[in-house]
Amino acid sequence: MIHNDRHCAFWNQSGVAVDHNLFEIICDFPFVAWGFLATTLQLITRELYGRSNLGEGALKTEGIDILRFYLLQPTAFSESHIRRLREAFDSLAKRPTLSVETEIYQPDRRALDDVLFDVLGLTPGEREAVYEAVVNLVRARLEKARSV
Repeated sequence: MIHNDRHCAFWNQSGVAVDHNLFEIICDFPFVAWGFLATTLQLITRELYGRSNLGEGALKTEGIDILRFYLLQPTAFSESHIRRLREAFDSLAKRPTLSVETEIYQPDRRALDDVLFDVLGLTPGEREAVYEAVVNLVRARLEKARSV
């Protein structure tokens, strides 16, 4: 629910109980949903729909906000896309999530993002524009908080 400068979408493999600060999404296509929610592109949605009036620039996303997040139909993903999602997941699960400004340069992060970008048919320039927009949105939110 509360975010600062990292983007995390957790996979609850152990079935840990969630409370008001963690949201559980139950659907028929959990791995594809995780892949889409974990991508850098989803950060744009989070930054636009989240509530940024918390201390030190923290961003809050309530359940009602998350309902506004976009997901692609699972049929948009081929077997190759799903295999690539799993490979990216395996790599990302082995390390801590870094700040957005650092995370977007990590090869495994790019591999995950490339799956979604490929499904959407984004050009290399459009992909870089997504990264630039995300960094600018997060940076602007945090800088605004520091300025007051």
